[in-house]
Amino acid sequence: MGTYIPHEHTFSEKGSGIMTIIQRNTYVVAFFIFILLLSVFAIYHGKPAEVRMSHLQIEKGDTLWSLSKEFRGGQPAEQWINSIMEANNLHTAEIKAGDTLLIPQDQLEFAPDAATQFAGDAR
Repeated sequence: MGTYIPHEHTFSEKGSGIMTIIQRNTYVVAFFIFILLLSVFAIYHGKPAEVRMSHLQIEKGDTLWSLSKEFRGGQPAEQWINSIMEANNLHTAEIKAGDTLLIPQDQLEFAPDAATQFAGDAR
């Protein structure tokens, strides 16, 4: 009877295994690596920046609705009002003259100053 010699598995040019799959699908592997890196970047840089707040003195006749028209920019009024109520721990939309509200500092640029003229404004 003959002696059994186990067949050694070696990687040949036609071999099988993970290396062969990677070699045959280089573009697919590169694509998945790119997606992985993009995902990691989005996770670490997707955190919102710290918002700087400014104090706004409430004057007679001011309402959150009227203030939203001045300061909300392109944001929907309801969304702006809700965010201001949350930032100021308000349980109702009622504000009164003399109160001070915190609003995001970047929204102050939406407020027109005395030098701003709009179409239809009388001088």
